Amino acid sequence: MRLYASRFRALVALLLAISSHRAAGSTTCKTLLDSDSTLANSLASWTETDLSPIDFPTVFKEIDTALPWLSKCAAAIDPKAIYTSLASSSTVKKCLTTIENVN
Repeated sequence: MRLYASRFRALVALLLAISSHRAAGSTTCKTLLDSDSTLANSLASWTETDLSPIDFPTVFKEIDTALPWLSKCAAAIDPKAIYTSLASSSTVKKCLTTIENVN
């Protein structure tokens, strides 16, 4: 089980790195400080939650100040689209099945 968890974390990290790299090339320069970023809109849509009460500039100020590139990359990520893409991918399903069956 421990091996499975470490492999799964590596897979998630790889997927985030790939999506972040793609998001870095985005022409929209929103950051985590923007309540209308792709990330915020995607999370609001996915969870059917109103995120307007969240003070994005206060919540994400430290990240944006310390790591502005991460703030831009993270703001451009669409987690709902990534999940939908992964959930419908037969290759990912096969990979996860293989990982689950490793002892």
